[in-house]
Amino acid sequence: MTVLHRPESSSMVEGFNLLRLLNLENNCIAEWNEILKLGQLKSLEQIQLNNNKLSHIFYPNLNELHELFGDVESQGDCFPFQNLRCLFLGGNNIDHLASIDVLNSFPNLIDIRLSENPIADPMRGGIPRYVLVARLSKIQVINGSEVTPRERRDSEIRYGKQYFEFLSISLFCLH
Repeated sequence: MTVLHRPESSSMVEGFNLLRLLNLENNCIAEWNEILKLGQLKSLEQIQLNNNKLSHIFYPNLNELHELFGDVESQGDCFPFQNLRCLFLGGNNIDHLASIDVLNSFPNLIDIRLSENPIADPMRGGIPRYVLVARLSKIQVINGSEVTPRERRDSEIRYGKQYFEFLSISLFCLH
């Protein structure tokens, strides 16, 4: 469960209107709530969060935004990270698919780095690249490697087959 706290006006990010790249690597950041505060930086295109202690990522829904900012309807631009294109999360502790799936909610995110996270390391029980490609429908670059149209198609087919096999086995076991 994610607990959101309404930021005090003094804790909101002010200024830095032209900031496009923010490097916060190696800062022992463990809570995504701390990063979410930066979501109001309108020009921010890239955040480098490699080698921190983040274990999960989330993107707030309308109800959570209402808790944070009050009347969301009149503040349509309060959705965080509107211009974020690159999010580098390598070397963190991300180990749940929910943190992968939520990356689809970032409106302009196209480049993600997930290497050295438990979820992206098949040798540590994580998922293979083709699953990342299939689940991250808008992402064009994963771990520094471009996702080609052919790779996306092949990954989606492979993942779909795997998913349907899993469903077939699950349904068979129920009977």
